Formats: sequence, structure tokens, C-alpha cells
Amino acid sequence: MKTKLLASGILLLSMGVARADAPGGIGSWRGTGTSFDRDGKVSAEFSVELERRAVDEHSIDMHGQVVLTSGKVIEISQHIKHDGDRFSIESNRGKGGGRCFGEGLCESYEDTGNGKGFATTIILDAPGHMRLLTVELDHGEAVGFIRQSLTLIKK
Repeated sequence: MKTKLLASGILLLSMGVARADAPGGIGSWRGTGTSFDRDGKVSAEFSVELERRAVDEHSIDMHGQVVLTSGKVIEISQHIKHDGDRFSIESNRGKGGGRCFGEGLCESYEDTGNGKGFATTIILDAPGHMRLLTVELDHGEAVGFIRQSLTLIKK
């Protein structure tokens, strides 16, 4: 169960550059992350590899995988549609959306059903590098956190 929730939160990592025409957003990304329980104790570490491809000037498809330190591989996929500074998300775990606020800062929410979801803050530190902090929510209560760092490795 925790693995499914971790994968859902990791899906949000692809939204750091929501626009298909944004420089640095399209290509192959690689990174690492750590999930924490509500008390801040490490519950899992993982690596991430994903590919972001423009579908058209307003849409991106993302496919990738998360590899837990246990060796378990979790496939992830997401379709992101951009509309101005807002974007919508459809993934293999749920639906949601978000908004960017300039200066490399975006916020998103994905509803995974049954009162659960993920709120993610995305920080674009520099072209080709982003950090994310995801809060796992259960009926509005924070029950876990996921920290991620990603680097663009190939355009």
C-alpha cells in the first residue's frame, strides 16, 4: 500500500515545467528522492528516470519508472495539458491540476480517490534542475512527505 502511495506522489514530479514549449522541460530526466512519514522518519529512498515528450504546443506526455532501494520498479505515466499559467494532470493514479506563479515556482494537487491526494510544490532552481516537495494527504491531513531532486540529462 505504501508503495502505491509513494508512486502516486512521485508522479507529480513531472509537472515542474508544465508547458510543452518551456525550455528545459522536454527530454530525459533523472533524480533521487526520499519519502518520510508524518513524524519525519525516512520510510523509503528511490531513484527516478523519466522521459517528457511534447504532444503539441500545449500538452506533454511523461513516462518513466521509480526504482526503490529494495529493487522494486514502479512504472509511472502522466498527461499534462497547459493553459496559460495553469495545467491539468491525468495520470495512471488520478487527476488534478496546478498553477505556476513565476520565478520557477509551481503548485499542484492530484486527487487519487477515497479522500486521498498529493499537494506538490515545484521549484525550478535553474534550467535543467528542479526540486519538489510533496505532501501526502488523507482526508486533508498530512500523513507523509516526499522530497525529490531531478536533473535534465538529455534534451
